[in-house]
Amino acid sequence: MSLNLQQIIYQNIERYSVFNLSVLNSYFESTFEPHYPKDVIFFINRLFLDLLQVKIICGSDNSMILTETKWNNEVYVWGRNNNGQLGLGDSKNRNTPCKFHFPAEQGIIKEVSFGSAHSIALTDSNEIYSWGANAYGQLGLGIVGSLTTPHKLTFPVDVGNINMIACGGNHTMVLIHKNEVYSCGSDTSGQLGFSDIGNLNTPHKIPGIFFA
Repeated sequence: MSLNLQQIIYQNIERYSVFNLSVLNSYFESTFEPHYPKDVIFFINRLFLDLLQVKIICGSDNSMILTETKWNNEVYVWGRNNNGQLGLGDSKNRNTPCKFHFPAEQGIIKEVSFGSAHSIALTDSNEIYSWGANAYGQLGLGIVGSLTTPHKLTFPVDVGNINMIACGGNHTMVLIHKNEVYSCGSDTSGQLGFSDIGNLNTPHKIPGIFFA
């Protein structure tokens, strides 16, 4: 009986994360060769690979691989974790990739930025989550002290769509769709963009910034 290509594609897309691409050729040979010519097999093979997007993010001493398809999202982290910057719920270092479990109800992680020892993530539901070192308020949560799991960052006002996130060593910046920039964290060298305001543990809009 002929296989339903669409059904196979939808049901098996999760097989092709960055850590199991090595099984791709053998899977296609055993699944498709008895039923389809070589050129069709090659086309489907390329389709799976084109649907998979892989991002690599490096911090000062930690690393992340983010794999994404239309149906699936997987995140793997490893490296230094003394402040919980890997988001695994503890402060133990990891020397091999560990799967980062982000609750599905909180959305799919689209972008990540690492500071010296803190992490910021932007989801497809337009929300920011932060974790890791927080001695200067760089997580933007209104508190200080390290956190080993992601916590949702909120703004004092409705900022609309978030375009970009970025981390410095001990501070965080957020660009929103109105072309306004918010910052929080350490201000030891004026990096938050204010005049002698000191450290901030919640995001504040930087005055005087306008993009045409």
